[in-house]
Formats: sequence, structure tokens, C-alpha cells
Amino acid sequence: MVTLNLANIPSGIDTVEKLHVWSSLILNEMLGGGLYNELPATINDTGVRQISIADTFTDASGTRRILTRASVPLDSAVNSGGLPIYMYATDLAIGNAPTGYLEV
Repeated sequence: MVTLNLANIPSGIDTVEKLHVWSSLILNEMLGGGLYNELPATINDTGVRQISIADTFTDASGTRRILTRASVPLDSAVNSGGLPIYMYATDLAIGNAPTGYLEV
């Protein structure tokens, strides 16, 4: 679990999109090359990153974009629970968010 004090979210983060990019950058820095297998292992299976961020790129319309991908494990209680799915998210990393990302 990456601990989070809501007061440490930078004040400039005022949309869900900004929050998503900010939290993705934190997880990417903490997890680096953490891998897991999505499918049963094959001889050539090297695993898939738990979190990955592509370099920013320019799309066909000329808009700069950042591509993020995260695979977050869910507690098995998700199958029988009645809570929102985000409440079943389990740990990807253990520790505190890097201080460079926090507002103090």
C-alpha cells in the first residue's frame, strides 16, 4: 500500500484526470519494472508491467498525450461484496509516495 494523506495532494490537482496522471507517475516511480503474468506462462512469457507510462506523444490531431496502464490486483471478496470496486483494490507497492510528488 502506498500511504496517502489527502492534504499532500498538490493543490493544482483539481480534476480526476490530473489525479490519475499524478498517481500513475507515483506508482511508476515506486514500482519501476514490477512484472506479473496475465496469462498462463509460456516459454516466451516475460511478464507484463504492473504499471507503465509511455513517453508523452502527439496524436493525429496534434494534441500532446500521456499513455498510462495499470493493473491493480483486487481482493477476492470482490466476487461476493457489494462495495464499489475501488474498495477491493489491494497493494501494488509498500511505502510512502516519493516526496517530490507531495505538497507539504
